[in-house]
Amino acid sequence: MTKKELVKYVSDRTLITERDASIICDVVFDGIKDALENGQNVKVRGLGSFYIHNRKPRKSVSPKDQTPIMIPAKKVVKFKVSKKLNERIN
Repeated sequence: MTKKELVKYVSDRTLITERDASIICDVVFDGIKDALENGQNVKVRGLGSFYIHNRKPRKSVSPKDQTPIMIPAKKVVKFKVSKKLNERIN
């Protein structure tokens, strides 16, 4: 589902205009992004949790010339699906 399809879904379900539904979706997504940027986890009951995971630095090999390289540590966003949703999917 794309954002456009999500906006249409919200608009149809709530009887508001697509423009208003788009604004609501943008505000929700911005809230999730802001929370993650501030190091907070985002938990949505029945859906799952977004959280920051710290990756450690690691050694690898350059695919170009097969020389060893060091990949630095970084933060990545991960999502863990809720138990309820996982049961519904399976």
